[in-house]
Amino acid sequence: MAIGYIDGVDVPDYDDRVSAAIEKVQPPEDPDAFNPFSGDEYLMGIANRDGEVYRVIGVGMTEGMRMERELADLGLRDVVGERGSVRGLQFLMRLDSDS
Repeated sequence: MAIGYIDGVDVPDYDDRVSAAIEKVQPPEDPDAFNPFSGDEYLMGIANRDGEVYRVIGVGMTEGMRMERELADLGLRDVVGERGSVRGLQFLMRLDSDS
């Protein structure tokens, strides 16, 4: 599975806020060396307004839970829940239908 942005999938207007949430959860010590997409246990997919996953990041469990809270502030909710995984993703963040 691709890590980072998915080629050919529209990047939503809220992506800059997703990037800010990533940096808040895992702030870069050295911006040139920072790579939030490698060496982690779980995959988190982030969907665009059409519900397509446009970005995938690697997270540890603690970071995943923190990211879930940060992205909830943007109106994104995890749709995987207790099922374990959906399409190889342990977290799948989509816009809440109320957003």
